[in-house]
Amino acid sequence: MFMHRNLDEVIKSQNRMLVQNGQPIGATSDEDFRGLYEKHLNSVKSFLGARRCFEVLDVEYATVLEAPRDEATRMSRFVDRDLYVERMAAAVDRQLYRNRR
Repeated sequence: MFMHRNLDEVIKSQNRMLVQNGQPIGATSDEDFRGLYEKHLNSVKSFLGARRCFEVLDVEYATVLEAPRDEATRMSRFVDRDLYVERMAAAVDRQLYRNRR
């Protein structure tokens, strides 16, 4: 399972975490970080796509928050196992989605 999240949200979240921990944000711009993340994600996708031994379920972070039961059901089907779908869905805490676009 490969979780996707809007990169602007990821960068915003990381910057907030650094500030909260008293760390400098750094000299690299958000735009440069975004480019680095995109490059890395493209490399990972290419790696996974080029190998038959991997099956990937793409999961959108925002969709999990919007419809946790549906996404948990999709994950259960993907692994072809009876998972605790209700427990998985109940573990999703929408309050943690603080850094939105």
